[in-house]
Amino acid sequence: MPQTRGRQVSGDDLSVQDDLASFAGIQRVTSWLAPSSVESCELAGVAALQISYKEESKYHRDSTNARSALDRLRRLDGASDVRVRDFVRAFGSLFEPEDAVGVGYPAVHFHAEGGREAIAPYREIATLLSATLRLVSLIRRRRSVAVDDLRTVHNWLASNGLGADYTVKIATASCARLLANTVGSRVVFELSLRAVPVGVVNWWLQAKRVRPLLTWRDADRPAVRWTGGLWGLVGAQLMFAVRSGEKLAECDGCGGEVRHKRRPKSGQQTWCDSDECVRIRNREAKRRSRTASSHCARQPGYQ
Repeated sequence: MPQTRGRQVSGDDLSVQDDLASFAGIQRVTSWLAPSSVESCELAGVAALQISYKEESKYHRDSTNARSALDRLRRLDGASDVRVRDFVRAFGSLFEPEDAVGVGYPAVHFHAEGGREAIAPYREIATLLSATLRLVSLIRRRRSVAVDDLRTVHNWLASNGLGADYTVKIATASCARLLANTVGSRVVFELSLRAVPVGVVNWWLQAKRVRPLLTWRDADRPAVRWTGGLWGLVGAQLMFAVRSGEKLAECDGCGGEVRHKRRPKSGQQTWCDSDECVRIRNREAKRRSRTASSHCARQPGYQ
């Protein structure tokens, strides 16, 4: 048995607690330009944002506010134009490259034109992120997943995954096979579903070549710095959310989001606090209790 500072440790104590285990501690991100103003406008007849910068514009840097970028972005799924504008005001442009090297990445089809960005792509990205995080929550618990979420990921990767690596291609193929063989609104859990969120994360990181860099300045130990500006920040947060799991699950009654203090265990049902779902939860508990009692009664020697 390995020893750590004079005490025995179990296998659980040996889980890797490294700098890439979570987006905390000495994680950092590269800075990106903060707009001086963001106003509503039109671009080719669709709702857009006019994003302006000044020569003395400040740069977004790693901060408590920036660490909520993934959660704020995914909540733009179905959001109003005003909420999208407020996101860009708070975090900056998701599609504006952080430097000249970022121009022309083929996997990122959305670009600013004359300082204007269409609003719709932000909602499309938010829909992808929301679907991916719901899939992760259910796959971790070995539950069935929604056909709509699987279709969202498939449509995105099939149209944006050109030139991607094998993990993205496997995710796309897995989605296509499962969708083709499914009847109804749910897809029964199988291990191949794990490839789906992996493909989304790897596509995101490859789209702008997001990668960790090691830096060592004034601190006692090196720090990990992620490239890609806001896009890289969201990608790193998405990777950690998929790897470690959020304290988020889907209600087995109504399908709504439920936040827990701890992540639900594999196979564990979860319920929201609505009256209808509480009734369903209580009926399900009684059914399991009756089933267990009936099983015990059939056992030899049961009194």
